[in-house]
Amino acid sequence: MNAILNLLANEPTVAKGGAMMGTLVLIGAIVNLSLAGVYLIWRLIWPTPGIRTEQCLATLIVASSVASFVILLFGWDFCPPKFPLVMLASVLGHSVGAGSALVLFPLVSTYYGGWLVAPIRAGTDLSSMITAFVSLAQNPTGDSNRFPTWVVFLIYALLSACGLAAWVLILRRGIGLRVLEEGRPDTSDSEENEDSAGSDSAGNDAAASEEKSTRKKRCFCAQFESLACPPFLRLPVALAAATQVTQWCLAMSFGEIGAMMSDPSSCDGSRGQFVWRMALTASQVLVPCCSLLSSVRRCPQWLLVVLSILQYFSSLLVLFAAFGIGRSFWTSQAGQFVFISAFAACGGLEGYIITMAYRYIGDAEAISEKLRHSASSLLSLLTVLPVSLLGLWTGAVVADGSFACVEPPH
Repeated sequence: MNAILNLLANEPTVAKGGAMMGTLVLIGAIVNLSLAGVYLIWRLIWPTPGIRTEQCLATLIVASSVASFVILLFGWDFCPPKFPLVMLASVLGHSVGAGSALVLFPLVSTYYGGWLVAPIRAGTDLSSMITAFVSLAQNPTGDSNRFPTWVVFLIYALLSACGLAAWVLILRRGIGLRVLEEGRPDTSDSEENEDSAGSDSAGNDAAASEEKSTRKKRCFCAQFESLACPPFLRLPVALAAATQVTQWCLAMSFGEIGAMMSDPSSCDGSRGQFVWRMALTASQVLVPCCSLLSSVRRCPQWLLVVLSILQYFSSLLVLFAAFGIGRSFWTSQAGQFVFISAFAACGGLEGYIITMAYRYIGDAEAISEKLRHSASSLLSLLTVLPVSLLGLWTGAVVADGSFACVEPPH
């Protein structure tokens, strides 16, 4: 999705005055809700999927990222002004983002060392940072492109292919795999074997009936336990889920409009485009840096609370600019600098907080592997559902022009 965001920043014909951003948010909300519904049903039916199943799904998610870049490489400018292939790539991009949250991060935080969550998240975000630099090199001022857009997407596709190769290497070598390090088999397989052994040991019809009833009760409880979260992890999970709403529903939906509102001359002025270009680039640079920072040292919970409050406040500043509150300040150079800083801080702190929350879960040695998996699954579901529900509204009001930049008074 970051590639498409950079496309909107460098190609005003695709951005359509910020309306395309609303359309992409709306598409993301629909895609994420659909995937979250499928995921929830899957987890209720199959509370403890095997590690091999999740590894295959994760590989499919990473491969979908490569496919989206190939689509954009050959058809980003196809059939304007609707740009249907950009929409299709957006569907794949949102699927990759939601799939990573629902499948990849729980897989890593459960079966791999907690330290690996940050490098994987940072590796994904690092590619976004590189794409931001490439897009900045293509259009440093926001006015005109120095080289064709297809070259940018070719670079993106090659970077994504490198990410796929790195994931395959992790799978083949078992890098960081807790199961291999501790010499334990896949717990879901062992539980299935225990269940089947218990079933075979039934010696008569009465015992078999009682065993079947007990198993149904156990399965019913397991369906709800698949999203259980220990009390000491609930605060980090809640804080991290809230940062997803402030970043992806609020700051990202209204950020481009806020940048245009900071232009003192007009909504389509070069100054506003430059502010948005700088804000988006700064955000995509800070996100991987903050994700890597989370791997250096575990953050105490009180500091995580403080950082979360700062992230919420930074998104509020972006909303102030978008709604024109104190517009005379936002059109000044100081206001434009504050907007760029607030938008960047919102993204960077989101990257740090969500990664640290997964690290809390992955490093929680006092709980079982099953409970680690359920806690990470709950966090993943909370990072998708609220964002999608609110995104239906924010995407719709921006896409249909109900909320748009207002020309400054002259």
